[in-house]
Amino acid sequence: MKETMELVLSAWNAYWGEGLYQYLLIAAVLYLLFAGRKTKERRTLALYVLLAGGIFAFPVTAEILHRCIGKSVYWRILWILPAAGVIALAAAEWIKGRRSALAQFFLVLLSAGLIAVSGKSVWQAGAYEEVHNYQKVPDEVAGICEIIRKDAGEDEVRFASDDFVASYARVYDPSFLMPYGRAGRGAKMRASVLLYQEMTSASPNYKKIGRLSRARRCNYIAVKITEESQKDILAYTGYQEIGTAGAYGVFRFERPPWADAG
Repeated sequence: MKETMELVLSAWNAYWGEGLYQYLLIAAVLYLLFAGRKTKERRTLALYVLLAGGIFAFPVTAEILHRCIGKSVYWRILWILPAAGVIALAAAEWIKGRRSALAQFFLVLLSAGLIAVSGKSVWQAGAYEEVHNYQKVPDEVAGICEIIRKDAGEDEVRFASDDFVASYARVYDPSFLMPYGRAGRGAKMRASVLLYQEMTSASPNYKKIGRLSRARRCNYIAVKITEESQKDILAYTGYQEIGTAGAYGVFRFERPPWADAG
């Protein structure tokens, strides 16, 4: 229960970020419920927001939903909240309730000001990142996939990487076969689960990555490289570097050197 509520709170904060729109939404719902004209449409919309919020926050439903879609993207449940529409409706009703044109004009400016200071411009630096591929995946992932496809030619690609790369790799090239997808979903074998856990570990064991990747017959892997010794470990397990893309090294499986020793 405690872990679920911590997830709910974390997802709530992740969705709203540093903005204040959640407070505008709460104020709008209260206004639609208790102030101004009492209409069925207003009450229905406000109650829908409360119901959607309850589904998001109630521990039982939160536990079920996060198991279905994953903890890392649980905040997306809040997409079902029609926040923009509810805030706009409440503001419009508030303004319409004033008879004076001057008062309405003032309230329009006030509402626009509140909306402006409650969030961040979507056009500010860092909000969007330009990519240079038709699939619109991060360029780092596109670079990894291009290195693999060029090296593999028409051969089958069995590929593994961390959660960031695995989430986009098959978007870029659907022909890639992978032991798991986003958040480790689809991992049906124990070796696949262990490989995903090692790939996403804060301190990955590169020898285990090589061994588990071999066990799942991955002929290509991409891992973050911070030290040259990590490449040597992977080479010992049979994975030779064929290129780099950003912080990632791209490796192809070959016969490990110790296999020829016997």
